[in-house]
Amino acid sequence: MRLMNPPRLRAANQIEELTDVLHNSQKIIHRGKTLSRGEVTLASCGVGPGAKLMVLGKKHEHEDNSISFKAVLKVEESCSKVERRLNDAIPEVEGISQGYMDPRLCGEALTKLRKQLLAVNEDFMRHLEQLDGIDFQETDVRARQRRKTLVKRIQQLMERCDREHEHINKLLMNYT
Repeated sequence: MRLMNPPRLRAANQIEELTDVLHNSQKIIHRGKTLSRGEVTLASCGVGPGAKLMVLGKKHEHEDNSISFKAVLKVEESCSKVERRLNDAIPEVEGISQGYMDPRLCGEALTKLRKQLLAVNEDFMRHLEQLDGIDFQETDVRARQRRKTLVKRIQQLMERCDREHEHINKLLMNYT
């Protein structure tokens, strides 16, 4: 496993998130030495960006067939479709800002793109509401973790959408 930016979280917990190997059954090796099992962070063990770790242990056998896990996966799949819509709109905004469109058409195109981004943002909000409405049992640890990761991803996408929306508003001032 190769780490890009070592977090300040407990080493075992971060590796569990990345590999699905439970922290109490992990053996973590870095530069030929086994890392201690205490409340050690990766940075305190000398693990830096690009460092290689060897993780030994059995992957956690989780219940992926639970209703809540399936519900999270369904929202995640739908979120990916909305993300594609966001990713399709961004190059169009960049093209307009770089002057690749006739200035007479820019105002109308930017207005249309702003409406598209508002719809994308609304869809992301709807996904957050759906995730909030999912009931979990105590044994649904994997599903809760997946939901938490998806919520963070959606929040980042919404921030990106907001930045593009601000960019469009600045551009509209030039073309109206």
